[in-house]
Amino acid sequence: MTARNFQDHLNPKLTPKRILALDGGGLRGVLTVAFLKRIEDILRQRAGGDPRFRLSDYYDLIGGTSTGSIIAAGLSLGMSVDEIRDHYFELGNKVFKPGFFSLSILSQQYNTEKIATALKTVFNKRTLESNDFKTGLLIMAKRLNTESP
Repeated sequence: MTARNFQDHLNPKLTPKRILALDGGGLRGVLTVAFLKRIEDILRQRAGGDPRFRLSDYYDLIGGTSTGSIIAAGLSLGMSVDEIRDHYFELGNKVFKPGFFSLSILSQQYNTEKIATALKTVFNKRTLESNDFKTGLLIMAKRLNTESP
């Protein structure tokens, strides 16, 4: 298995395209991260065991919604799953209300200002036009007034 660079990921002639889609769910994203860790480990072994291997080397497009988009952004920038897990727990401690196993897990409550500040510490001033993406990134969002994508 050969790792693809950013241009390879976007090249329509290189097929099949590999897409990773991540769902939302607030702090339940820790489950997603656990699955991703196993996937990264398997793909790393298939790629020869190089510790520098990242999911962005394999997937042509990584997308997500809500908390999945935060994870997808980190992956598409070439972060390892371990790095994302560490950021994710830090983000959870700063943003989500305490009580992971309380009823709040059913409907997450968070402060938008706190989440924006926490995300800026991870992603800095990067935009979707930044040159340091390693693969394609799709962020699914909805309009609050119409609930349309």
